Order: sequence, then C-alpha cells, then structure tokens
Amino acid sequence: MRATFCSSRNRFSCERDAVRHFCDTVLMRLMCVWFVLVGCRDGGGDDPPVDSAGTCAPDLQPITAMAFDGPSTPYPGEACIQGRADIACVRPDTAGRFTICAPKTEFGLRFTASGHEEMLILLGPNAPTPEPRVTVARDQFANLRWPPLGGMYPPTTTANLVITVFDSARERVANAEVAILPSAGLTVVYGEDAGNPDQSLTRTSLSGTAYVAKVPPGTLDIQVNSTALPNCAQIDAGYASPDNSQDARIPITAGVAIFVALQCKP
Repeated sequence: MRATFCSSRNRFSCERDAVRHFCDTVLMRLMCVWFVLVGCRDGGGDDPPVDSAGTCAPDLQPITAMAFDGPSTPYPGEACIQGRADIACVRPDTAGRFTICAPKTEFGLRFTASGHEEMLILLGPNAPTPEPRVTVARDQFANLRWPPLGGMYPPTTTANLVITVFDSARERVANAEVAILPSAGLTVVYGEDAGNPDQSLTRTSLSGTAYVAKVPPGTLDIQVNSTALPNCAQIDAGYASPDNSQDARIPITAGVAIFVALQCKP
C-alpha cells in the first residue's frame, strides 16, 4: 500500500502506470491504498456527492477525496473522522467522491465496510490537495499481506502499519532506513520496487514503503534516516515528536491498518 503523487506533466499516464505497477498481482491489489492525486483520475465524476459535508463548523474544514474498491468501483462503505462521533460519516457517490468535515489539526480518516480492511489514514492540518484517491483492500487480499509478516488479520488487539517516505517533490524515496520506537518485538519490513514486502531488504526501495505488523496500541515514534534527505517530518505537518528527537509520533489504534506518510528534505 503506497502513495503516488502525480505532477501535471505526467497526469495522463500516471494512473495507467500506477494501476499497472501496483495492481497487476493479487498481492498488489492490497497495496493499492494510499494517495494517488485525482489529477490522475479517469474522466467524469462530476456528479455531486451522495453524502457531503455541507457547511462545516468554524473549527472544521471540508476535505474532498475519492474512495474505491479496486481500480474503479466506488468504495461501498463509510468514511469517518476517527474519534469524532459529532462529525457525520459519509459515503462515496457513484463516482467514488465524497466530502467530509475534518479538523483543522491532525486527524485520522477511517474507512469501514463489511468484507474490507479497516483502514485509518493519518493526516495533518495541511492535508493534501487536490483531493486524494484511496483504494481499500478487500479481506481476501489483506489476509495475504499481514500474516507472513507476523501480523494478524483482521487485527484485534493490535494494528498493522504502513509507512511511506517521500521527498519534497512527493516522489518516493529509496535508500532510507526507517526506525521505530519502542521497537521491542516489532520488525520493519521494506517493500521492493513494486511494493511487495521483501524481508531481505534493509532500506526502502523505489516504492519508499515500510511495513510493521502487530503494533500494540499506544504511541509510536518514527525516525527516517536518509543521507541525502536528513530532514523528515509527517507530510501534512502533523504528528510532530514532542521533543523533536524523532521525525513523528503517531497514535496506534487497535483493529486497523494505519497509513502514515513522511516527507524528507535536504
């Protein structure tokens, strides 16, 4: 599961290449989760959302996104703001698009549907624009991913974690080492160029991805070590380490797959 951020100069070929690159195997159908900017989406999709945020309260902002079950089928479940029962959950329209009121600070966007992986994307106050595109894995694909890494599926008392590393141009970063604290009993497994976990790797590949299975609830510090890009932080300016000793500190919620992106600069 990883993200591709598409510039305007390659937007017409980006989604085609991304889908071919990410989704050409059963395992990669699970990996097609995370952000592919909608500048790369198919044509159409101008219908108003079935569920939309309407007018947000002053302390909230509208976030528009697209969610799918596979390359083009709209996601059949709900998108909710984690821990905010006061904010209405929404469902994608027939084009996969939805708008939800979200906090202006860091927050989690949670996707829930029967037969699908429970997914929680951690976003900050500078949540990516234009709208992100998310593909949520079905149970049968998620079940191929996590048990070989020592995780449970579905997770019950723990969470599974996907970390993606980007540079300032939002290109994936290779040759970066990801460390987590506390690390007792946890193993960072890197994705190979196509994104599949490869337990022989010791650093990120062209996919920029790292996986940690069976993470206990609480908080987790993340440190990215890259010789070329030593200054890293959560990509949306959220989840900062309180004492700046690490690149990010994220909350771990049991029962979900958590996705977080970090951006590294010179």
